[in-house]
Amino acid sequence: MVVQKPFLFALCLFLTGLNVLTTVAQEQPNTVVTSENFLPASTTFWLSVPDVLLLKTKFDETDFGRLTNDGDMQPFIEAMTEQAREWANAKNVRLGLTIDDIEGLGSGEICVAGILQPVAGAAAAGRNSHGLVFLMDVKDSVEAAGELLDKVAKEMKDKGAKKTDIEPISGVDVSKWTWLKRNPRTGIEREYTTIQTVTNGWLIASDNEAIFRQVLRRVKNRPEGASLSTHPPFARIQDATKIANVEGQVRWFIDPFGYMRLADAIAAEERDFHQRKDNIGETLESQGFDAIKGFGGNMAFSSDKKDVVYRGFVYTPPRNVGEAQQRARGILDFRNEDQRHDLRPEKWVASDCSAYSTFTWNTQSAFNNVGEVFDAFVDPENDGDWDNMINGMSGDFDLDLRVMVGRLDNRFSIFSATDRPITVQSERVAIGVKFTGDVETFFEMAQKLLPEGDTQAIGGYDMIVIDTTEEDETGGDLDIQGPDDIFGGGDDDDDDEEEEEVEQFNLFEKRYVACVPSGDGTDGGYLLICNNDEYLVKILDQASKAEPAALLATTDDYDYVNSVLDSMIDPTKVSVRQFGRTDKILEANYEMMRSGNMAQSQTVLARVLNEVFKDPAADPDSVREQQIDGSTLPPSYSESVAPFLGPSGYAMETLSDGWRITGVVLKKNGGNEVVRKNDQEKSRR
Repeated sequence: MVVQKPFLFALCLFLTGLNVLTTVAQEQPNTVVTSENFLPASTTFWLSVPDVLLLKTKFDETDFGRLTNDGDMQPFIEAMTEQAREWANAKNVRLGLTIDDIEGLGSGEICVAGILQPVAGAAAAGRNSHGLVFLMDVKDSVEAAGELLDKVAKEMKDKGAKKTDIEPISGVDVSKWTWLKRNPRTGIEREYTTIQTVTNGWLIASDNEAIFRQVLRRVKNRPEGASLSTHPPFARIQDATKIANVEGQVRWFIDPFGYMRLADAIAAEERDFHQRKDNIGETLESQGFDAIKGFGGNMAFSSDKKDVVYRGFVYTPPRNVGEAQQRARGILDFRNEDQRHDLRPEKWVASDCSAYSTFTWNTQSAFNNVGEVFDAFVDPENDGDWDNMINGMSGDFDLDLRVMVGRLDNRFSIFSATDRPITVQSERVAIGVKFTGDVETFFEMAQKLLPEGDTQAIGGYDMIVIDTTEEDETGGDLDIQGPDDIFGGGDDDDDDEEEEEVEQFNLFEKRYVACVPSGDGTDGGYLLICNNDEYLVKILDQASKAEPAALLATTDDYDYVNSVLDSMIDPTKVSVRQFGRTDKILEANYEMMRSGNMAQSQTVLARVLNEVFKDPAADPDSVREQQIDGSTLPPSYSESVAPFLGPSGYAMETLSDGWRITGVVLKKNGGNEVVRKNDQEKSRR
């Protein structure tokens, strides 16, 4: 979670701002977005809402907005807003401003950014090199902003903060505060600083004085070096994510490797004791993944017939690169060459599907280039671990992984459905991996690749069954801790530190693996991996029919979503397509949250949340405490929630300099169900 913390705070400001930053009644004009001009090119993340009031207005026009404002949902929404507010206020120790402080302050743009500026001669990012910046356009409420800073000053004094005298910067009076905060767990105190002012219609706050000075001078029209707006990755991303006739209400930008360094610097500063850390970002960067220079985009609400429309772009400039970056590009080759795969749902994907995704990936290219990356993670000091592992599998399992990968056909599909009545086991998920050639031979390869599985006949089909809840001699999964663990030859006496045992994370509690042929069994098929045997049997039965009925590919909502997407993209460049019925996607998790069983649920989301929020010191067999109280949610999902949730989808185009993702959430049945639900609600009242 360390890498996520700075951006999570920024995101929380945005989400809570939907409810607490828009209580000003008067109309205010749209504001020209300018925050990117005030920030330096070393900005590693940037989240901007160009016009808070416009965002709230547009969001309220969507079915999501109508849902959050619906009487049945109000108890839950109010509780969630308060919980998010408390979380943001607790986390925002660095800027000295809380959600409560800025509530009701009329604003145009609001922006949160993270900046990392390496200090010359420093081996690693130090305290003076990084900072968070908060910018708020208050030109229509300057007096109220001044009163806010007076209020903050009183709050600072009440908690024992010391005000530091500082000379005006560019003729502007500023307030600088320093205070100590004790870690309740360790008792260690840490010093924090915040510096704030209002000038030229902008409220500015930062936890780094040097960065604050630079931003303030830019606001005062005294630029210092290149700005974020002229930074090539930022400029290209902003251009690539424009949507015709659509003005985004939320915009963002992330420099992935700069952001990881920023997060590491903040984590190191707040860490009470020295801890060894895995330099995942540094390893990826050294292996050429720094070819990715940025990711960003924009999102708009209530645009034409779309509740939500968004576009993102991952920028990888096409230029002469070194060997490492060429390897990374070889791994990240998602091109759908000559549109060989049409990306429509396969005949065994039924019409009752909740969500469906499919994408192309050049697996042979990835396999040929991944070896050195693998070696860098396993043992940076030695090469050859990848080849040794591949050769070891050939000897131990009689499996030539090179041959198996050579049989893959570069297409993957993921789809899900919901079984009723809703229980902790209701979510059905399957993954399909396309391959060529003889089906029986490929299934034999899969059996060798998964030696911990038990091959059984279920529903008339041969399946490999892997139960991750049962402990066996292998531990249930391949656990790679280092080359000595894999290949032998290590000496335990040489280790200075005892290796910490890492618990394995499995996306599925149980896995069922089978092959579905494309035709007569000799011209390829799909390897299917599923979390439920009955669902897998249903898929295989569907595939065995000469003319299967009720296909997802023939449904009206699937065609509708894709026709909307195709009008916004170049279909000849598409390498990823996704379709979802939002009402069906959310139902199982909704019911689990409402009943208080989210932590016990076996949905993919629940298992990921359990992994992310688990307490390392807790008993591995204990159940995580659910963080969100869902007891106030309406009891009837189909009546109170589902009518507001329309179909959605996205497509990714592979361009010469990156990947562009365009997505939509459409109104359900043209909004008729929501209108009918609102009419019924009014009649009931």
